Amino acid sequence: MKLNFLPLFIGIGATLFLSACHSEKATPAKVQIPTEAIPVKTIALVPMESQSSVFASGQFTTDDAATLSFKTGGVISEITVKEGDAVSAGQVLARLNLTEINALVQQAEIGLEKAERDFNRVKRLFADSVATLEQYQNAKTGLDIARETLATAKFNLQYSVIKAPKSGYVLRKSANVGEVAGPGTPILETNGASAGNWKLRVFVSDYDWARITLSDKVLISTDASPKYKIAATVTRKSESADRASGSFFIEIAVPNAVTGIADGMFAKAEIIPSIQQRGFEVPYTAILDGNADSGFVFTTTDGKTVAKKRILVSEIQSNKAIITAQFNANEQLIVTGSPYLTNGSAITVQNAK
Repeated sequence: MKLNFLPLFIGIGATLFLSACHSEKATPAKVQIPTEAIPVKTIALVPMESQSSVFASGQFTTDDAATLSFKTGGVISEITVKEGDAVSAGQVLARLNLTEINALVQQAEIGLEKAERDFNRVKRLFADSVATLEQYQNAKTGLDIARETLATAKFNLQYSVIKAPKSGYVLRKSANVGEVAGPGTPILETNGASAGNWKLRVFVSDYDWARITLSDKVLISTDASPKYKIAATVTRKSESADRASGSFFIEIAVPNAVTGIADGMFAKAEIIPSIQQRGFEVPYTAILDGNADSGFVFTTTDGKTVAKKRILVSEIQSNKAIITAQFNANEQLIVTGSPYLTNGSAITVQNAK
């Protein structure tokens, strides 16, 4: 026996259609979403003074490092030092083959002698009214030019020899005997490290740069002596950012008595700012969406709703962080339940009494 359900379906459809036609203005039903208060715990925000250190790394150097070269070009005939050698101020470090420059000096001397003879002859003739004033002036000009030419040749001869500008060490040797060096070609690099004027240059962010002042105390450590701390002080701050990195350099003076360091050696510096930083000590678990030195926290002023607030993190310790932000006097920090909150969420405070 077959049952025919088609008339039944048609009847139900007609009934629904007629019911819809009798409703003149159908309005959608409003869905009420219940808002339940989220249980949280809070703590008071107590301001504190923080003197957190600034950590940075850099390289040792000196202010008097010099790249030495010849004033004139020529063939290098002698280099008397090697990299790492100690040198004294005025010590000869390298020489050019002086055959060419000596010839130029002799040529200038011969030219001067001729110019002096010509001038003296024209001078006597001018006194006897035989030579004209123009001839006398031209002879005088020729004599002056010859003198300056000789002075230039002797000057070039003097700087065809490289001498140590200060007592120190040879850092680099860029050429060898027999090579042809052009004017200004780097041959040697020296510094005055023997005088103990070592500096440590480190780079810091603009935030840390603003916290650091001249004469701030510094503790320096190196991989060569990791357990030994060098006490130093900040002596210079850059007035502009490095174009490549956007950071600022801090220069730290190393005491003269310190030994065991070399040019280019890396070191770590702990700078202790004398300017104290005002902040708030909070559990680091209360900070959400941390990104570099920023993040968010939830606070409440009435104990019923919360507000999401952006903060800056200046220091993170083992189980707490130091943050900075503008808080009201009666504002409380949410320390539990934060992952379930949004801005304006309803809460119920469940602090232990």
